[in-house]
Amino acid sequence: LRVAGGGGPRSTPAPPLPGGTSVHASGVGLLATVFGPAATFASLSLVFLIQALLLGQGGITALPLGALALGLVGGSTAAGVHRLLRGHLPRTALFLAGAGGTLAAATVVAVALGLQPTLAHRPDGTPLFFPFGLSVTLPALLLPHLVVGAAEGTLTVLAWRAFGGRALGSRQ
Repeated sequence: LRVAGGGGPRSTPAPPLPGGTSVHASGVGLLATVFGPAATFASLSLVFLIQALLLGQGGITALPLGALALGLVGGSTAAGVHRLLRGHLPRTALFLAGAGGTLAAATVVAVALGLQPTLAHRPDGTPLFFPFGLSVTLPALLLPHLVVGAAEGTLTVLAWRAFGGRALGSRQ
């Protein structure tokens, strides 16, 4: 809904984290449960493109990772979790969709960043681009995203309740 309404993942405050990245809300759980993973991927890819070209946020080099991590992996995880659990535990399904989509995306980014020193380095082993390995990036991204994931899950449940699943165009 944030994307459809003109907002986007980067329109929220993004506090910096150790390891050279940041944390922020995205609404991926709500977007994926309402519109599905394909629309989530397309919407977030478009948002990241606009932010990179017009606002200078993230940049063109970060666009593919953001789109794949949040749009594809996060959206698919959120939609899949919701689809698996919605018949038995509807509120839990919504919460876990929001939290799971957020944590899945954070994991992809943490792994991609953490592999940089191994993949791109000088002959003497000095990293060319990103200096922190998985031992730094995994906890640096996943621990704060546990809190963000809980907030995303709660946001997904509250928005679903406030607007009603059917009124949101639910893919039930």
